[in-house]
Amino acid sequence: MRRIYRAKNGVTEVTQFAVSDRARVRTGKDAGSPRKQEANKHQAVHRLARILNNNFQEHDLFLSLTYSESAFRRMRSEVYATLPKGRKEKKEVKRDAVLARAEQDGKDFIKLLRKLGADVSCYVSVPSDMDGDTGKEDRPHVHLIIKGESFALIRRKLTVCGQPLEELWGKGIVFHEFLRKGSYNKIAAYLLRQTRDIPHRRRYACAKGMERVIPEEMEIILGKGDPIPVPAGAQVEARIQTEGAYGMQYVRYIEPDADPLAAWERQKKQERGKKRE
Repeated sequence: MRRIYRAKNGVTEVTQFAVSDRARVRTGKDAGSPRKQEANKHQAVHRLARILNNNFQEHDLFLSLTYSESAFRRMRSEVYATLPKGRKEKKEVKRDAVLARAEQDGKDFIKLLRKLGADVSCYVSVPSDMDGDTGKEDRPHVHLIIKGESFALIRRKLTVCGQPLEELWGKGIVFHEFLRKGSYNKIAAYLLRQTRDIPHRRRYACAKGMERVIPEEMEIILGKGDPIPVPAGAQVEARIQTEGAYGMQYVRYIEPDADPLAAWERQKKQERGKKRE
């Protein structure tokens, strides 16, 4: 079986695996095993990456909404005051409640942007309270990937509808970075490294209008373990191939036509080759 995911920004993923005639639906017996949990994390990164690759492009925004020390203390005190008696002493309960408040602050900020007339039809919100590299606890913050058409830089300050974004957030510094052309798989991996495993809680939230990548599936006759072919001129980002003719294969590449500059360079190279002939 070969499964192909084609995102709008030119990032294509191909997964190839053998399916036995005696294949049966898996049960949930190994759902809690470390191996299964690790596989679920990888799948979550792939799902988020496909959402980003299919809905965002160059010049869209990667925002980090942070809390100042005073704003964080004020917010934390308000959250602790709402906790029921008998649960205020539990550190994990308090930490989860503070993160939930940060998540709500992110939602309220998106609503404010919508009221001002900004385009919030596509966004991904990821609340975090940890350092993704070390795993240590960190001050809460909210990562936001959002369309950039409604935003502008005025005197080096990011604004929306003429108002400074940091003043609209009002809780701390707003770091911003414009997305570059290419694959956003590394961004997806970074975002999910910043999240904790909390039962019955999603790691990220998306706008309802986000377009999902619908996979193409086809049955193929497996050869002798030959690697999955990619188009000429494509930029291969990742390739996994297990041993054996029936091993699982995965390849991710950027379509050659997705980069106009690369296409122009290939055309010039072909023209120079013809002249030499």
